[in-house]
Amino acid sequence: MKKQIAPSLICLSIIFSPIASFAFEEQITHPQISEKAIRDISNLNIYLKAALGLEKGLTSRFPSDSQDPKSTVIELLKKGSTDEDTVVCRRANHFHNPLLPWEQSGMSDDPLWAESGCTFWTRYSAVTWGTGYLSPSPGGGKQAFPQWPDIREPNTWDNARKYFYLALTSGSSEMREINFAKTFQAMGQVMHLVQDMAVPAHVRNDFESHLLSINTDFFVQPFERYISRKSVLITNLQSVPMPSFADMSVTKFWDTDTYTGSNPSTSWSIGLSEFANANYFSDYTIPSNGVTRPHLFPNPFVTSAGYEICEEEATGPLGVMYKKKYISRKGMSANGCDHFGRVSPLMQYWACLGSSACLNANIPNVALVLDDNVHETYAQELLPRAVGYSAGLLNYFFRGQLSLVPAGETMDQYALINSSTEDVSGTFSLYYDDESSNRILIAKWENITIGPAIQNGQQTIPGQSAQVTFPTPTTPAPKEKNTYFLVFQGRMGNEEGAVAGKAVRWWREEWDNGLTGNHAWVQTRFGAMTMYPATDQSHRVDNGRLIKENSGVLWSNHSYIGIPSRTATDPGGNRHCYFGEYPLDCAFADVFPYAITPATRINLRIDTMDVNQQISGPCNGGWVTGAYQGVVAKARMGDGSTRSINFTTRGNESYTAIDEYVPLGEDFRIAFYDVLAKAGPVLQPVSLDSISIVQNILCDAAVPTEQRLVVDYIRLEER
Repeated sequence: MKKQIAPSLICLSIIFSPIASFAFEEQITHPQISEKAIRDISNLNIYLKAALGLEKGLTSRFPSDSQDPKSTVIELLKKGSTDEDTVVCRRANHFHNPLLPWEQSGMSDDPLWAESGCTFWTRYSAVTWGTGYLSPSPGGGKQAFPQWPDIREPNTWDNARKYFYLALTSGSSEMREINFAKTFQAMGQVMHLVQDMAVPAHVRNDFESHLLSINTDFFVQPFERYISRKSVLITNLQSVPMPSFADMSVTKFWDTDTYTGSNPSTSWSIGLSEFANANYFSDYTIPSNGVTRPHLFPNPFVTSAGYEICEEEATGPLGVMYKKKYISRKGMSANGCDHFGRVSPLMQYWACLGSSACLNANIPNVALVLDDNVHETYAQELLPRAVGYSAGLLNYFFRGQLSLVPAGETMDQYALINSSTEDVSGTFSLYYDDESSNRILIAKWENITIGPAIQNGQQTIPGQSAQVTFPTPTTPAPKEKNTYFLVFQGRMGNEEGAVAGKAVRWWREEWDNGLTGNHAWVQTRFGAMTMYPATDQSHRVDNGRLIKENSGVLWSNHSYIGIPSRTATDPGGNRHCYFGEYPLDCAFADVFPYAITPATRINLRIDTMDVNQQISGPCNGGWVTGAYQGVVAKARMGDGSTRSINFTTRGNESYTAIDEYVPLGEDFRIAFYDVLAKAGPVLQPVSLDSISIVQNILCDAAVPTEQRLVVDYIRLEER
């Protein structure tokens, strides 16, 4: 049971405790590692935009607390990585020795006087402090932390999950924003605990090395001090990978529980504490340095087979040149000394009289110290891990690839899909926002299990649930038609209590309610336009499919839905819409433009696309020779330019559009961005202005051309 800390002892700890500054420097290094991981390596920006519908991504703003102005996502994550160190005694929980059971793997070597006011602060391993687990997840037991109403409570992975769920489901927009801020704050603090595993002293139970150096923050660990002065080591990092674990679970970022002391590895598939413990020294865990220490580690193990002495010139006092000797890992000194450890000057000059041959002959017994050249070597190898593991942790938290999409043959049929590589099992809830931004639950599907996506050649086939239905919201009225928010809570892969969200929207036409029962379609021809052509046999619906038949020598046959080309308001305040010179039902403006994101897919099925004769010239009036047909989607780029995509078959190509060929009689789905990119860079924001179903004959020919087009469905969806 923990006790309250006496105020006098708190003061003593602030004044005297070396804990006042240990781990990576919290005001410089941790925020820089976090920003590099967030901005340059992680997928968070894409997830926020594509999954959560936060158009500004990392620059979206949320209130960090009731007093502060709103902060960006990246600022909140950096704030968390800083705040985890700002309370003196919390830092005692930033250590983890991967060779011990986790209940014993925290810091234990600090002298009593160094604890000051932290005497009654229970120690936890960094992995336990960050995740609650007392042994590897998902099967490991969990620490039941007391619910302290003060700064002693950890801000764990579970806290972040709780806040994330509330950010997705709270009724008021204000509470959703507050909980988004708490989510990012908590994740920043958990990231901090992973980053500390890239400090050798923190994975080798070496608190004593924090007493070696004094600066304005009292005591600071030499390796951490060096990095805080060389921020360029972080900002200049390029092409940083992320860890890849077999059978992924959250605690593996710290410790996969596979390193035993006899199997050191440099793989990116082990925990960061295992990598740093096995491959680097800290100041007071170096064997044979002439000082007896309470704990040493089996690796790194210096042998004549793997190491050699390297020397380089240095300038001493009064400009006197001398030789500095380092121990280097063999094969890593091609461009100078590897600087893995500096030979102790005492041994260099007294035990071996400066002889490299003598030192090489006694490599297992060489006394080493760590200087700034060694710190540089370690930093070059450890900082990419700190960044990559932080980014990987973020991606793991924000990883759910779930959605709700149209399915079946009627407008009320949908399916839950899972596009990730993990199976999911739990509860899916569907919400919508009303005109006051209140989030309202309209459907809940419990005990749903969906398998992972599978790869079939070049095609990824997502896991899919049985069909589900839900009522269309009417009261209170939705802010945006056909726009919802899907929330999942349950098991995702190896993680229990996982949470994922997806802003879902769609536009769909199944022709299950007649030609114009679902959407307002019009027909245009040269010199004429027909509204709602229910009696025009060139457009008809048969068994839920649109059938278009066109024949002639010079005419155009369209079905069109989209934004009006012109609007006007009369003196009575009534809005009038026009397509060119023709009046148009203003309901069109309520459907398009439709915002296109990297997650937007068009899903359609064309059953038939026949033409009896492809006209060959000459044509009168300079018309392009031939006929074309297809489903045409017209998109508008951020600079105002437009691009049209014609979903068609060979022999039916348009002369004004990007042609995308579809297999007849099959479901066809493609990302809008992928098609638009065929004609050049996609300039955001992108909107879809219209969808047309087009048959054109562009030649004054003696022999009529006959076209037949059968469309089963057209759907716009977010995946």
